[in-house]
Amino acid sequence: MGNVRRQVLTFLYGAFGLALVIALGSINPIILGLMLLLVLGLGAWIVPKAYAALALLVSMVAPTAVQLSQLQIASYADEAMILIAVLAFVTKRLVGGGALRKLPGGTAFAVFGLLGLTSGLVVGASLDLVVTDAFLLLKAILFAFAVAQVDWVKDDLVRGARIAAWSLALILISALVNLVIPLQWDSLFSASGAIDRRLGLPVPIGIFTHPSFFGQLMALAAIAIATYRSMVARGPISALLLVGSLAGSVLSARRKVMVALVGVALWVGFKKKPAATWLVTVLGVPMLTVIFWPAITAVSQQIYVEYFLNAQGSARTVFYSSAVILATQYFPLGAGFSRFGTFTASTNYSPEYRNLGFEGIWGLQPGGRFLTDTFWPAILGETGWIGLVAFLIGLTLLTRASLRLYRFGSNAIERWSGLVGVLWSIEYAFESIASPVYVSPPAYLLLFMLLGLNSALLAQTSKGGVDRKLSVSATGYPSGMPSQRLGPAHI
Repeated sequence: MGNVRRQVLTFLYGAFGLALVIALGSINPIILGLMLLLVLGLGAWIVPKAYAALALLVSMVAPTAVQLSQLQIASYADEAMILIAVLAFVTKRLVGGGALRKLPGGTAFAVFGLLGLTSGLVVGASLDLVVTDAFLLLKAILFAFAVAQVDWVKDDLVRGARIAAWSLALILISALVNLVIPLQWDSLFSASGAIDRRLGLPVPIGIFTHPSFFGQLMALAAIAIATYRSMVARGPISALLLVGSLAGSVLSARRKVMVALVGVALWVGFKKKPAATWLVTVLGVPMLTVIFWPAITAVSQQIYVEYFLNAQGSARTVFYSSAVILATQYFPLGAGFSRFGTFTASTNYSPEYRNLGFEGIWGLQPGGRFLTDTFWPAILGETGWIGLVAFLIGLTLLTRASLRLYRFGSNAIERWSGLVGVLWSIEYAFESIASPVYVSPPAYLLLFMLLGLNSALLAQTSKGGVDRKLSVSATGYPSGMPSQRLGPAHI
């Protein structure tokens, strides 16, 4: 009853705060903003777990909110939520007497950040642009660090699985409506305002603004559901959602999504049943090649023309080759934060772009649509070879914490969460080759919230951490006895 009463009171306080914000906001927009920040800050302090989920939701719907409202300020909502989470979660843990948890890979990310800041200042970049760019590149890492300060329990994973299942169902329903009325739907939700067709068929986007967003979310859902059914529980609802998410992945017609799914499937297969996986691969690949040969040749020819025959005209190829040039030119540092491949570099059109002749390449001229179309060139170009290695080490160590949770978790759903963290990291790695998935909505916080949560769970296990003795209250911070209620959701 205590938990129910606390949740009811929290809801009433939140409703009162929201009503107050609306009332004051009708008088002065500045007061509206300040009061909204205050309400969010209080929410992050009182119910950090709910706030973390809200931050994740905001990051996922931010592009859609911008598209529907045409208010660019909505695109900064996820950054504001992250800042509040870091301040509230860290402060409350310190006030409560708990020691801050180190984020796995945190030192490597700090080295990366220091290199970028130093490089930017050395080349004479504006301090405000350097700091802004540093935050945008590291905001997901900061969120993972904040999430790791909260003491999560098994019940949180159960509730999260249920909420995720309902959310996925709504996304799949929106995709079905999208396929029924593609013209009306895409004119409202699509960033281009037009229907994206592949092989003459409309590609669904669901509640998102681009097919690649929808495709990646479907791939992530398929991975999570397939592993859930294998490790935790099976049921008709999860089976239906698995079929829907796999269908959505295929219908998105994204090369990155399909390659990522195949890569994850092979990784799991070789880990669990290497002999069978080798047999299926040896027998299945030639057969599938024959069946899909026309499609394979068409895609291969397109890739060859775009990335090899016309390499100097392909934005992504130019970015990768130019990043190598900058890393070599500025060695051992890089061009510095705000100078290459990032949102900050695009909005202020970096001098490096002019020096490299980007103004003559379609899509890379001032205001070009492909100036933020990649991720790794920004890491290499701005922080050099050492910064690239540091970032890769940070990601590896952060993912390794999920791998350890998979191996040493105290129950099935914790081990499932650890495995999903590893498999999602593989999927994101494939996606990151041609997309800024580690820093851009709608999916970037999805990975880093899970990795931060997994690192917190690992720290609370007997094999993984030093604060097993701490118990957890409903607010997510030490106090009282830990919850003993078990049992995954049978979905």
